[in-house]
Amino acid sequence: MIEENENGEEMVVEIEVLPGEGGERLDTFLTERMEDVSRSYVKRLIEDGHVTMPGKAGKAGKAPSPSHKVKEGEVYAIVLPEPEPQDIEPEPIPLDVIYEDEDLVVLNKSPGLMVHPAPGQLKGTLVSGLLYRYNTLSGLQGDTRPGIVHRLDKDTSGVMVAARNDRAHRILADQFKEHTTVKLYLAIVHGKPKLNEGEVGRPIGRALRQVGKMAVDGIDAKEAHTLYEVVDTIREFSLVKCRILTGRTHQIRLHMAHIGCPVVCDALYGREALMTKADAGGPKGDDTVLLKRQALHAHRLTFRHPASSIEMTFEAPMPADMAGFLDYLREVQL
Repeated sequence: MIEENENGEEMVVEIEVLPGEGGERLDTFLTERMEDVSRSYVKRLIEDGHVTMPGKAGKAGKAPSPSHKVKEGEVYAIVLPEPEPQDIEPEPIPLDVIYEDEDLVVLNKSPGLMVHPAPGQLKGTLVSGLLYRYNTLSGLQGDTRPGIVHRLDKDTSGVMVAARNDRAHRILADQFKEHTTVKLYLAIVHGKPKLNEGEVGRPIGRALRQVGKMAVDGIDAKEAHTLYEVVDTIREFSLVKCRILTGRTHQIRLHMAHIGCPVVCDALYGREALMTKADAGGPKGDDTVLLKRQALHAHRLTFRHPASSIEMTFEAPMPADMAGFLDYLREVQL
């Protein structure tokens, strides 16, 4: 639940520890729930007294420490201060540019790269890299998101397009809004869907008491449609091709989890935060990490060029971490 306080400058967020979520440090737990914020930012919120455990009726809330181990049923109230205006500084961040012209740039975003500044991370974003490389970018998204037409989650890799002027931005944004773009993803999921091909058509909205998290049939849910096709199944994992017909937040992650096949290493909607060789069927006790981010990759994007209206398609190959995970699964299967 999110409520605005009397002065309208701060937000109060309540997050409940759900069944099976106990045992983690508080700063780690809240970072996972609040997505797109850094652990250092959450730790600072806790240390500055912005996080409390509301007491029983008539009693003041208790201020926990960052290392407090959360317990099932606990509810934490978080006061999110009004963010201070920040100038984004250009930074020489390596960018994998697939295509560029005077109107747009198409990139293969690396996993772990945040697209635009967020609380606790103002530097080291894709936006800073774009500002360093290009003299001009569109300004329709304001000072904190220049050029950004659409976004990928921090830990999702793959094809993105950014606009270099306002006219290009408006035309591209309309294509995403009207769902005339074609967005194809690759995902490694647990298990195998009952059908080799199918559609998940459940609406998506905000999750109750879980800031940054979405839910099937959540609050203010909007129509969402995902087409999927099983490409390969290796032991208890499947490589799935997903085409999203709508662009809801966390859509593929939610829809795959809804049909019982959560994306591997999806800490928010799945079963684990990382996969080791032992987890993948290798030698017991082998804690060599194979994958430590959600196995989701924006493989192909098709849109019409904002100046020429020519249809353009761009692809980004499966990144090394996902490909390496699949290779290891095949190796231990032999």
